[in-house]
This record gives sequence, C-alpha cells and structure tokens, in this order.
Amino acid sequence: MRQHNQNHPALRALDPLVGVWRQWALVDEAPEGRLGPIRVTYAWTPDGGFLVRHAELPPGLDLPGAWREHHPFPTVAYIGYDDADERFTMLYADGRGVSRVYRLTLADGELWFGRPAPGFHQRVRARFDASGDRLTGVCEKSVDGHVRERDFGMEYERVGHAVADARP
Repeated sequence: MRQHNQNHPALRALDPLVGVWRQWALVDEAPEGRLGPIRVTYAWTPDGGFLVRHAELPPGLDLPGAWREHHPFPTVAYIGYDDADERFTMLYADGRGVSRVYRLTLADGELWFGRPAPGFHQRVRARFDASGDRLTGVCEKSVDGHVRERDFGMEYERVGHAVADARP
C-alpha cells in the first residue's frame, strides 16, 4: 500500500482520505436516523496517479423507504489531478449505472465536491475533526443550482489507515 504517491505533488493533498472507513448516511426514514455502516475505502492506484474510492453495503443491511429502490451501491470513483487547471476531478459510477463527473477540493480539513447539472445539481461538504479520523458533512441537491436543500447527512469514522486493515 503506497502512502504517498510519486506523481504530481498536488495529489498528496488527498492523503488524509487514504484508509478504510465506516460511513453512515443520516436519513430521516432510517432507524435512529442512521443508515449503515457502509464500508468505504480510499486507496492509491499502484502507480499513485489516482485515488480510488470504493463503497459497498454490508450484507443484510435493511434499507429504509426510497433507499431500498434507489441506493447507489456499490460505488467507485477515481480522483485525479489536472495540472493544467490545477484542480481535482472525480469520475464516479455506481450500481444503478449512473456515471458523473465532480470537481473536488480537500484543503484546511474540509472536503468539498460537486457538480452542476441541469435539474440536479449536487454538492458535498464535509470536515475532518482534529484527529483526522472522523469526517462529518452533508450532501445537498438543487434543481436550479442556487436554492439548495439537504439530501442527507453523513458521518465517516476511520477504522484503518491501509485498505488491508480492519473491516467495519
């Protein structure tokens, strides 16, 4: 497992994400308002040129309401850096056949990614705690790109610094 890649130095900004995480989606219709834990891993490709995010539901997780029919899992995303415009891009795909492109930043303990899209703009904002092992945030959606509403909240807890470490 590569902890620091040997590619563009800007990619090192993503190192705080590397590891195994438990994620909870905070949704009103879930028991106790939390759906999960969902297993999420962030790992560098062997050459260190991309950070790959995988998320999958644990077997037997009882999904509430609309999540039962519309959950996106499993998901995969490749995060890379464009040195021409000095920005991160995340290519996302999920088990529903959805594919999307997001802009992403990770700076000063805050993760942000989003995309403008006619009729369904999205944005995620999350912040690391002081330990760097908890990440809390919210996913927002918008029809017009201006008026945003909460889609769901999220909490992450790191359970391992390398992908081969603990499972949730």
